[in-house]
Amino acid sequence: MTEKKDLREQEETESAAGIDRSGLPPADLSRAELVWAVIAFQLKLVADGLRDVLLSPLSIVAGILGFIEGGQTPGRYFRKVIELGRRTERWINLFGSHQQDTADDLLRPIEKRFHEEIAQQLPQQPERPGQQQAPSSEAVQEPDDRGGGRREQS
Repeated sequence: MTEKKDLREQEETESAAGIDRSGLPPADLSRAELVWAVIAFQLKLVADGLRDVLLSPLSIVAGILGFIEGGQTPGRYFRKVIELGRRTERWINLFGSHQQDTADDLLRPIEKRFHEEIAQQLPQQPERPGQQQAPSSEAVQEPDDRGGGRREQS
């Protein structure tokens, strides 16, 4: 019971400090961040699917070999396939539950380049909802000296 309480207190402290260990993307992503998150997720889904396609026949072969060879440890080959599956699952990090030594490390430089390219292509926008945009360079209206009308100042 104490461990659960300690874990809950740690989660509350991290939450108050703005640390998010859930692996979930924040709800207030900018559009560029959202596009990148979807692209990265799709790449990870492809990697995960390829892993599954490879692990399926490997597990069958490992099971057959273990059955034929038997001995004291007939499940040793199958166990190695499961271990490989766990390592690759952790590396792919499909749902962002791991923090280091993952495919995210490989994607980080690509993500940085993506955001640089987007920043060059799009007009300046606030990064997050609620941030103020810099004043635009549109013409400012000032009162006209000649009779109360308005004239544009550039």
